Amino acid sequence: MGQIREIFNPLFAPGSGWLVAICPVTLGQGLANSETPVCPEWVHLPVSFAIATFFRRMLGQLQQKLEGEEKTVDCLREKERGLRGNFFKDFWNSKKIDNLIDQVAKHDRTRADTLMDLQRYRNDIGKLEQQLLSEIPVYDGG
Repeated sequence: MGQIREIFNPLFAPGSGWLVAICPVTLGQGLANSETPVCPEWVHLPVSFAIATFFRRMLGQLQQKLEGEEKTVDCLREKERGLRGNFFKDFWNSKKIDNLIDQVAKHDRTRADTLMDLQRYRNDIGKLEQQLLSEIPVYDGG
């Protein structure tokens, strides 16, 4: 392992931002002999690692989407509070207020869907990373 870290030193630099996995893969012993059958081993590891990496990226994107939805809802609610006041002000701005309420409801539904997706991806990546880490070393950012 030390030799691999030395050869690929930039991948293991602290704070590099790289997600690295050491995946031993073989297509079989003695492949130089044309009569030796291909007998692949561990070829699932790079694929599993790629899927886990995809899930990690999706988690980040969903988290950003969730944060954006929360900011949007906060902004819409602030606008609604600005339109409200007394009976006459509420009546005068009722269409705008109703529109804002509808927009908040839409963003709340999107937020709820995003939360469900986040939970699903967290579960999936947890299972996949648990399996991966039992078979290969994975290094995140050094």
